[in-house]
Amino acid sequence: SSCELDIALCLDSMASSYQGLQNYSEAMSFYEEALNFKRACLPDNHPHIAKSLNLIGIVHLLNKDTEKALNFYLSSLEMYQASLPEGHPD
Repeated sequence: SSCELDIALCLDSMASSYQGLQNYSEAMSFYEEALNFKRACLPDNHPHIAKSLNLIGIVHLLNKDTEKALNFYLSSLEMYQASLPEGHPD
């Protein structure tokens, strides 16, 4: 897939709208597609990828799948921490 971060942003917006409508399967689908675009364009530990993981975790939580949500939250946190500049006070 091509490097089109604007497409990822639109997909995130669509996902958020479906999430607001409580259509979590569609929200998940759009968040995952956005994540794929971001992974194609950005370095592995980029904060935009971490944000996508966090958003997917939220949808899992709304679907009452707390364990999956926690896994995505943890991955997101680790990615955010890895993206901090050297010597940054966590």
